[in-house]
Amino acid sequence: MTRPLVHAGWIGLAALLLVVLYVVIERPVYRVGAQGLPLYRVDAQRLYLRHCSICHGESGRGDGRVADNLKPRPRDFGVRGFRLVSTDNGYPSKEDILKVLQHGMPATNMPAWDHLPERERGALADYVLELARQGVRERQHLALLEEFGDDLSPEDEEELNEELDALDADLESLTRSGDPLKVPPPPQLTDEHMARGKEIFVTVCVKCHGDDGTGRDDPTWKSAEGFPIVSGNLRRGIFKGGSDGESIYHRVAAGMPGTPMPANSAGMTGDDIWGIVHYTLSLSKEEDRERGTKVWTPPKAEGLPQGDAETGKRLISGAVRFSNGAPSCRGCHSISGLRDPGGGTWGPDLTYAYRKFGDVMTYWPEDVAPMKSIYSEKPLTLKEKAHLSAAFKQGWQQVEKDWDADQPASVLTTAVHFPVLGVGLLVAIGLTIIGSMTGMKKMEVL
Repeated sequence: MTRPLVHAGWIGLAALLLVVLYVVIERPVYRVGAQGLPLYRVDAQRLYLRHCSICHGESGRGDGRVADNLKPRPRDFGVRGFRLVSTDNGYPSKEDILKVLQHGMPATNMPAWDHLPERERGALADYVLELARQGVRERQHLALLEEFGDDLSPEDEEELNEELDALDADLESLTRSGDPLKVPPPPQLTDEHMARGKEIFVTVCVKCHGDDGTGRDDPTWKSAEGFPIVSGNLRRGIFKGGSDGESIYHRVAAGMPGTPMPANSAGMTGDDIWGIVHYTLSLSKEEDRERGTKVWTPPKAEGLPQGDAETGKRLISGAVRFSNGAPSCRGCHSISGLRDPGGGTWGPDLTYAYRKFGDVMTYWPEDVAPMKSIYSEKPLTLKEKAHLSAAFKQGWQQVEKDWDADQPASVLTTAVHFPVLGVGLLVAIGLTIIGSMTGMKKMEVL
């Protein structure tokens, strides 16, 4: 009788291991966002389509729904023209993409996405790099097909296929980021060092940025995507990649691919580049640089009264006017989950914005451009904010249901997930204890 009980101990240990593996491997990964809303297992494509495609397009070609209305236009990932890089070959690393996602690009329509969990930002960075890889391949293939033309002989087709295979073989090296540029420690800020920085600036930089650093508008300048481009006004203190010394060092050393701004790491020493950096920073005021990189933080949404989702929907659609006479939300925004087709594409989808920020987003109209000019003097009432929040939350709950409907059926439903785990855990522990006690008794007998 003791032998089966001893075996029960091993069975219990095996069952305990299976329970642990089930929890670690099979259980869906959830994170909690604003208002306690669950954020699902990371799906890079879905994240990209939800957050990025409205500007960059579904395939990353810079042709999203609002692209024609933005200046500068959204990036086409397939032209090898990522502007903010820190590598020796001008192709971005994952860290370069993550930095842009975290900080955005000041003076452009690219916002910061640091409110997204780190894991989601990482998934987005990987997906953007994959879109870039696909875009480079597509452009190369199209250019080669255009070169060969349509009327091909069998020999031409064979040669074309060989060249296409050769392009694909080179794609890995073409879309691989180089080594990080080494940034030496900055030299001491002496009068001699600043004079040297100004001398290099006058020799190298003024032809694009002007004698006074205010920039130029040359009609012959084009971006890699083929659109007009102007040089930056350095006196504004707004730098797309950040106003800290190391970031500007990278802009000078690596250049800004896809623009006329060249790389200078091969032709200048570290001290020379630092000289340009320090002289460039001297052209702007510190308060302007701080203002250029400041990210507005919404206040806490405390004290909102109970809102009514139906009233909120009518405010959103324009069926009921805001008390201050402002236009409805649908003129500029889409609102998912409310079964209300249409809506503008100038601003972000408000349902997804609510998922990320919660009730605090109802304070945006008074604090964020371009809404600020409309609402700062005549803000929404607390009751209107509450109604809008209730409608956004209901819209998100519907989106959540739609997502669940798209997911593969789970082996266990949520209702029985934890009970099954609990029973399995108790059985495993029980069998383990019984087996251990039986084994100890057997040792005593011996």
